[in-house]
Amino acid sequence: AFKVFEQKEAFTSFINPNVHKDGTVVMLETSGVPVLDKSGNLIGYRGADKDITQRFKAEEDLKNSEFKFRNLFETMSQGVIYQDASGEILSANPSALRILGLSAEELIGKYTIDPNGNAISEDGSLFGSDKYPSLLTLQTGRRSEAVMDVFNTLKRYYNWIKVSATPEFEPGQSIPFRVFTTFEDISQLKESLYELSIINQSLEMRVELRSQEIRQFANMQKAILDNAGLSIFSTSADGVIQTFNAAAEHMLGYSADVVIGKVTSDIF
Repeated sequence: AFKVFEQKEAFTSFINPNVHKDGTVVMLETSGVPVLDKSGNLIGYRGADKDITQRFKAEEDLKNSEFKFRNLFETMSQGVIYQDASGEILSANPSALRILGLSAEELIGKYTIDPNGNAISEDGSLFGSDKYPSLLTLQTGRRSEAVMDVFNTLKRYYNWIKVSATPEFEPGQSIPFRVFTTFEDISQLKESLYELSIINQSLEMRVELRSQEIRQFANMQKAILDNAGLSIFSTSADGVIQTFNAAAEHMLGYSADVVIGKVTSDIF
């Protein structure tokens, strides 16, 4: 600005802060033309000021918001990918590149997060391009999710990821102009669930074996009681009949189905 003044030039859109009488800062956009005396000496400027405090604040808020968004995009642990309406990948954050084992050059400009076509579905089949959440979202305009096993080309192993694709719309439009996809590595969770299923299977086998032993013991006990020549029945401490052998049925005239579970004082 001072250089303009020295050269006696007109200027426009000079942004300058000014202190209001109440102490607040007012941002002005100033435009002016030089005023010269008869000798051509600069004696001042004639111009106009425009209060742009609200606009300036909105621009500063937007810059801060963009900075926070960029910082979140760069540092979040989830992978994030943006694709345009055609499906072309526009940007990917560092976590996306790390999880997929790809460089930005290998991913940007492609149409899928698995450019080598190695992704596997949970049922063990290859994950077809028609199943990719981002492409489904672009086609339907609805949020889409999937779980897939993706080959990490850098570390040379597969890792499970959970993928969610969300559409973005221009105001008044029903067809998305962009889709952003987030995904996270759930390999450890999958491994833990697999180990838990093995443990559950082992426990179920043990329970079944124990149940078989209990049934065999009960059958053996019943056979012994039924073949005994004596009338035998047993009760709990409070007198509820628990066993009643065949000799007892014959001798006392009661069916085991009738008396078991009843209190002895109600029967005898």
